Amino acid sequence: MLRQFAVYLDAEVVESHGSGQLILDNEKGQGSIKLFELYPGLTAWVYNIQFFDDLSWKVQFNGERNYYLGYHLKGRQRHKFESEEHFIEIQQWQNFFILGTDHTVADFVIPGGEPLQSCYLILKTHLITEADLKIKTQLETHLENLFRVGQKQLAYRYLGQIDTQTGHFVETIIKNERTDLVGRLLTEGAVMGMLASQLESHQQEHLGAVKRPELSIADFEKIKNLTEIIRDNPGEKIAVDDLAARLGFSSRKLQRGIRIVYGYSAHEFITNVRMELARELMETTDMNVSEICYNIGYSSRSHFSKMFRARFGVLPSSYRKST
Repeated sequence: MLRQFAVYLDAEVVESHGSGQLILDNEKGQGSIKLFELYPGLTAWVYNIQFFDDLSWKVQFNGERNYYLGYHLKGRQRHKFESEEHFIEIQQWQNFFILGTDHTVADFVIPGGEPLQSCYLILKTHLITEADLKIKTQLETHLENLFRVGQKQLAYRYLGQIDTQTGHFVETIIKNERTDLVGRLLTEGAVMGMLASQLESHQQEHLGAVKRPELSIADFEKIKNLTEIIRDNPGEKIAVDDLAARLGFSSRKLQRGIRIVYGYSAHEFITNVRMELARELMETTDMNVSEICYNIGYSSRSHFSKMFRARFGVLPSSYRKST
């Protein structure tokens, strides 16, 4: 679909493994649309763009049920199902879910002349279910209630209240220009945070519960930069208490913050940083698997292989051969 947009808009497309970017700078608009496939069945579309005229398109849901979860940090959008007579407006800072199954048709309009900063998460449940990844359990847990709602209707739309908490994660996704391991982890963590924040907000609104307190912006920024500390000391066994002290946090606050920003426990997060560094070393150096294993602080190659496979769904030896 990114290429279809590019053809229609006469825009440039840059593609790499698991991602793509549309760059627009002509009489039709300015800005970019990025696409990231984070896992099988989970794709993020990131809009940072302004169209000079309204952009309209149709989506026909085919086969298995698809779930669209979105949030506009800036700007708005109009949507309707084919069976509806009038469009509804999706506002800035509003969580929204759009679900469809086979033969469902949806219309979307992005108003011209208005900047749009937005993130869509597109979930294909059958691919998530089939995936042999550790993240599958976390995704299925997050989405359990939404799946249950979606199974009851062929087409479903939910528009939430104004929610600035989700906006922190979307802002991180939109403003993250890095393509290295830090950038990948920031995007992944922010996407999982966005997903969890939206579903929690959905549940709280239905229960009439009071919104949870937000992580402060200053704390949010500190935790976002935590990856650099681990990256700069790849072979060092860094304790959670040491990381907390470096940031001026209590251990409990740090663990809560990592869970909010990255969607993992502190231990899982540290492991993920090391696995991303291992993948980066495979892609950018001639180091063999054993050298990479010891470089990032693992004394057991078998344990390293187990963690790498849990993260990426493939053994490091196989990944090394493919690069």
